[in-house]
Amino acid sequence: MINSKPREIIPLEFTYQINEISSSELIFNSDVIISYPSSILLEVIQRDKPILFPKFLDRFDELNKGNVFENNEMFYFPLSMKNLMSTIEDLKSKKIRHKYDAENKKNFLKLMIEGNSHKSTGNNYLDFYSSFK
Repeated sequence: MINSKPREIIPLEFTYQINEISSSELIFNSDVIISYPSSILLEVIQRDKPILFPKFLDRFDELNKGNVFENNEMFYFPLSMKNLMSTIEDLKSKKIRHKYDAENKKNFLKLMIEGNSHKSTGNNYLDFYSSFK
């Protein structure tokens, strides 16, 4: 039997979509980022925000195999929704002190931007992302 109860829809004017907030604004105003691996996370890392990758989601490992984020000790990989929520609570209550190691962060950003090549364009991007405070 199909549930005939209508779903509650949040009016657009009460969502971020109406404000057309940029990813940079969203990152700046967030305490924790829950994400799939993406290049936008470079800014998150530069702003020293913790990143949680929900490994428990269907096909997460399959879709993200072999990328530079995979099993990296700089990030959190909750294995269940309960673990995700407890990690957020631990970060909020400061049971977990989050701070990227400066050298690991620099090496990660360099690898992410340059890949295995050493092109000057990569250095320009590295300088740009390294300039965030």
